[in-house]
Amino acid sequence: MRVWKVGDVGLPADASHALHSMLKILDGRSAASWQLSRSMDADVLFVGVDAGSRALDMAQTTGKIMVKVTEGRPVSEPSDFILQRPFRVIQLLDLLDSIAEHLRKHPVARPVRHASWAPALSLLEATAQPSPGWRVAGTGDGGQLWLDNEYVMAGASTLQRLRDEPMDISAFASSPIPPPSDAARCAVTDLGWHLGWHGTGQMPPWLDERESYRLRRWPDFGRLGVQPMMLELCAQAAAHPVTHAELVQRSGCSPAQAYRFLAAASLAGWLVAQRQAQPRAPSTVRSSGWARLVEQLRRHLA
Repeated sequence: MRVWKVGDVGLPADASHALHSMLKILDGRSAASWQLSRSMDADVLFVGVDAGSRALDMAQTTGKIMVKVTEGRPVSEPSDFILQRPFRVIQLLDLLDSIAEHLRKHPVARPVRHASWAPALSLLEATAQPSPGWRVAGTGDGGQLWLDNEYVMAGASTLQRLRDEPMDISAFASSPIPPPSDAARCAVTDLGWHLGWHGTGQMPPWLDERESYRLRRWPDFGRLGVQPMMLELCAQAAAHPVTHAELVQRSGCSPAQAYRFLAAASLAGWLVAQRQAQPRAPSTVRSSGWARLVEQLRRHLA
């Protein structure tokens, strides 16, 4: 019998604990075998519908079946699998059997690990839901990152490398030990931006190539640093929703640069999916205004 991995993201702590306990009770009683795992490794992911966009982003990883967990209220979008709280053993057993039957009829491959996006996925998983206390992750150079709901703390040299180059980050785990008193600090949004900008030149697994995205606020380039192409990308994405292909065409950037920008803005929490309005004739005044703004910013930062 194949073992399917089950994870959860965006559930309140009591709901997550109840789910884990019931899965252990149902071990051997379902039509398939289920094993608890980290959410990024799961085949089936239980997602709290009230947890916000980061939890839903984390659920959009290739190959996963998503179960939307609700407190009895209708979900905003249709879903094949819904679990209502408070959980009932029979309700969960019936759901698992339905998922097992679906998997039997529609086999799916194991989720793609997206090793090159592993640091970003670690951050997405850790920030999918607010958590009390510190969480800590190891870095590829032997350092450590401490994370709470607003800030990241680490040695000054570690934070500098995060700004300058790609860096491996393990999964975050709860830490009873706080960061050292001399640790440097940056915002979680800054960490997300740097991880995305230094990511692979491919579409992040939590975003959709066909979706249109809009930048809801400009990054603080005085703090994050800037390259000329960043201004072009921000200007286009702030002006109107764009797909990846449209962003490449309108900004003149490379596909890899557009992928990294979308990843950076998404991980920082500044990117929103938005349906495009009906096509209309371009505004010469608006376009020239954006061009002047970008040129002025270039001159100021040169």
